[in-house]
Amino acid sequence: MQMDSQVSENIRRGHKEKTDSSSISNDRGGSYGETGPGLFHMLTEWLNRRGFHYNPFAFPDSGEDPKIAKYMVGHQQYEKIRGPGPAAVFALAGSGKTAFRVRLAYECRSEEGLRAFPVVYLVPTPLPDEHQSQELRWQTLAQGIAHELFIYLAYHSLQFRQMAKEDAEAILQSMASALPLELDHYLNQLATLKNTEPLTDDYDRIAGYLPNHPGEEDLLALCSYIRTFQVAVISRTWQEHFEDLVQVVRTRLKFERIYILVDGVDAYYETYKNIEAGYAQIEWMVKRIDDWAKGQIYPKFFLPLEMEAIVRNEVRRWLTQKIEIVTIKWDLDSLENLIKERVNAATGAEYDSLDAISSLDLRRAERQIVQGVQRNPRAIILVTNQLLLEHVKNPSAGDRLTKKDLKAALEWYHQGQSET
Repeated sequence: MQMDSQVSENIRRGHKEKTDSSSISNDRGGSYGETGPGLFHMLTEWLNRRGFHYNPFAFPDSGEDPKIAKYMVGHQQYEKIRGPGPAAVFALAGSGKTAFRVRLAYECRSEEGLRAFPVVYLVPTPLPDEHQSQELRWQTLAQGIAHELFIYLAYHSLQFRQMAKEDAEAILQSMASALPLELDHYLNQLATLKNTEPLTDDYDRIAGYLPNHPGEEDLLALCSYIRTFQVAVISRTWQEHFEDLVQVVRTRLKFERIYILVDGVDAYYETYKNIEAGYAQIEWMVKRIDDWAKGQIYPKFFLPLEMEAIVRNEVRRWLTQKIEIVTIKWDLDSLENLIKERVNAATGAEYDSLDAISSLDLRRAERQIVQGVQRNPRAIILVTNQLLLEHVKNPSAGDRLTKKDLKAALEWYHQGQSET
């Protein structure tokens, strides 16, 4: 189809790109800051000596953090959005929208009682032509379900292989017809790499870090079993692909409901500062909330705070279905707990605070960090990571973080803010 290359680019993007130039991610767990791999390895060794199994502050973006499930901080607003029904979550940039989305997807995928099938929908690149834009939206949504379905099969390989052949064939046909690339491509990649990266890296990397990750034998058995089918690819409109996949998920896999997790509205120049342009990218979903609710399909929107007023007005205008609307706000205590939860997870509950590795002048380390930034979770994570880096930069530094390290980290952060 004409737009396949465009949507594949969006799906391969996997996550909205961040413009924060202070952080450079690497594939093995971290942010180099303004440093490089040498300092990263020094930091890793220092943390290991201090009882950390990994750096819990390496990823300021929750959507990129493979360990996020280990330290998802409880927030009273989260409970309001996890149940059946549409929802909209609003927050300032860096204040937890994506973390909420990641947490809800994780909860659905790990089958913690929700019986909801999650689909991550990252808003595709806006196109000048509205008809093409709408086709691209349906395409992104349908291909997202197909990706999620393949991930489900990978994590439930034995269950799928024991399924009635009629059901298995229907699943494969619907899935293969909507995937961005040919089914054989994914099977070859799975058989070669023997992990789920071919399915998750082009869609939602965090989906590859669920509990009970499939082993090599399970993945190879899945690939071999799928190859026993003659899977015919059916040509449909992208909306028809979506409707077909919904039926497969509900009737063949017996999921009670589908959650469409909408993120990335502010990921583009066209929508970052223009709330009307941003809302235009999701308006088609808002207008379908009532109809979708009849089939227990529930969009969950994760949106910038600036869009709250326009969404509230449009919801009143178009909907009879109740939609849960929440705003994420953080106080000093909850931001401190964000740091402590990460320390606790990364040390296997050996420490519950940075105080365990801080000097006397940095007592109540979390409070000092939060008071120095007074912003949002992403800023807190960036500064805490830089605090660690500032410490290991100094060859004569001891084993404990100091007030001097924090001062340097805050200066680094505020200088970066003044340059953006």
